[in-house]
Amino acid sequence: MRTYLSELDCLPVSAIIHIPHAQDVFAEDGSYANGVDTEKWGSYMGRTLNQLVWWSEAAAQQRNNA
Repeated sequence: MRTYLSELDCLPVSAIIHIPHAQDVFAEDGSYANGVDTEKWGSYMGRTLNQLVWWSEAAAQQRNNA
């Protein structure tokens, strides 16, 4: 799939976010549910989000240099 996405000019990241039983992790308003280890989940999702930020900043810099 990464090869296919790359051909579409998508920038795939190596980290993924997989949240089994998401209904137990998040409340209906999108916040963490009561009793959830927010630090653990924030760190886990932060890895992927940090990669996305890095790619977007690198792509913007390259676009500006072109």
